[in-house]
Amino acid sequence: MSINNSDVNSKSILKKVYGLILGLVNRMRQKPISLEESVNELIKEHDLTDSILSEEKVMLKNFIDFRDLKASEVMVPRTDIIAIPQDSSFDDLQEKFIVSGNTRLPVYQSTLDDIVGFIHMKDFFPYIIRKKETFDLAKIMRELLYIPRSMKIMDLLAKMRHSRIHIAIIVDEYGGTDGLLTIEDIIEEIIGDIEDEHDVVDTLELVSSRGNVFMIDGRARITDIEERFGISFTSEEDDYETFGGFIASYLGRIPNKGEKFTHPAGLELEIVESDGRKVRLAEVKLLGQTISQ
Repeated sequence: MSINNSDVNSKSILKKVYGLILGLVNRMRQKPISLEESVNELIKEHDLTDSILSEEKVMLKNFIDFRDLKASEVMVPRTDIIAIPQDSSFDDLQEKFIVSGNTRLPVYQSTLDDIVGFIHMKDFFPYIIRKKETFDLAKIMRELLYIPRSMKIMDLLAKMRHSRIHIAIIVDEYGGTDGLLTIEDIIEEIIGDIEDEHDVVDTLELVSSRGNVFMIDGRARITDIEERFGISFTSEEDDYETFGGFIASYLGRIPNKGEKFTHPAGLELEIVESDGRKVRLAEVKLLGQTISQ
């Protein structure tokens, strides 16, 4: 089962679940009940009108797992923040939007510890149509939120809704910038875990670029890989089901894109896609053997 049958379907589900989650947050603030009780109550109400999908139920129940999740655990770290200096020109800003692919760019004064606001692409776009000589970065700069590392993401969701500001800077005890979080980052955490649970690849599909080199999805079942390759690289103590889980367990961490390593079972691996939370795709070379398609 997948919630990503189409872009339209994914966006509509995302929008509805976001609304359900915000309703959940407000419900808990209005009456002294537990998160579990609030989730079950909300699901029951929507079941009566058949207005909630099975995927949405799973997401809401999964939200229970996020009750203690802190901003510091899901933030974009300082080293990965893409931002612009306050004195950036029109051309600088346009290039940064194009290269980064982001719709929001934080603005800083001298260093990332002095982030003073952010620019939204939709505010910048009119200047592309009009003469850029009229561009004034200060006029389109918006406020953003500043939150501590310890803030729970459920509280941050409520704060974002109340303030209508969907980007937050996580600050350390000295007021320096530790990381960044957007509303999309938080929702993706919830959606991402649902995809992990339901989108395990049941049928192992190998795309061979050479006789003994294969591209393998991180969600592929490890038992299918062992059966296909005729090798065993797991033990009874190993607690994972997917290929991505095997890689993370073997290395003791989530590897970055481009990392390479070898395994005693006769495998040479290179990480092709990784988002920092899980391995999405890896290239596997079978040393000393060739597997037919």
